Amino acid sequence: MGTLDNVFYSTNGVFGCLLNILAISLVVKKRNESQNKYYTFMLFFQFGMAIISSFVLGYLKFHVYVFDDYIVVFLRPLSHPPSNDFLHTSLFGFSLFLIYFNITIPTGLIAARFYIVCTNIGFNRNSTIKVLGFCITLTILQAICVSFPFNEHVSPDIINNAIKKYDIGSDIMTESTVALGCKIVCFLQ
Repeated sequence: MGTLDNVFYSTNGVFGCLLNILAISLVVKKRNESQNKYYTFMLFFQFGMAIISSFVLGYLKFHVYVFDDYIVVFLRPLSHPPSNDFLHTSLFGFSLFLIYFNITIPTGLIAARFYIVCTNIGFNRNSTIKVLGFCITLTILQAICVSFPFNEHVSPDIINNAIKKYDIGSDIMTESTVALGCKIVCFLQ
């Protein structure tokens, strides 16, 4: 299981970097004088953040498990003692930021394309700041809201009981795994 996990994350990281570098080179090669320079900047920004995302997420190896009434989250490099709650939560939040940003920024590019094609103002520096600011602000809010409940490590008993109950035989989730977690609460009962 660990080998397959490493292959998956390594392949994702390598292809993520290569394809985004290819996309940047195509933007540079196919760029013409009439293309809006602020839109081109946003394309570079998107592909640059995607490269950073590939490196970071490929290294941190984000894992989510649901055990009965707990959600358990951990990052592979921080899954063994000693692990700091604040560092683990911060890197978990940063990972979520990168994931959500890669979803949000294409929407910003669609808005930029709308500015260019459908408005008299066009897409200028102020429009770029507004669109990127809006995308970044929304993404930060999403990452904080999702990572906020995961501010402490779960008790090792929860992980040990889940390993025994579900007969987990993996080198990823072991009795010594340190993970963030929170209890699942249903408000609809």
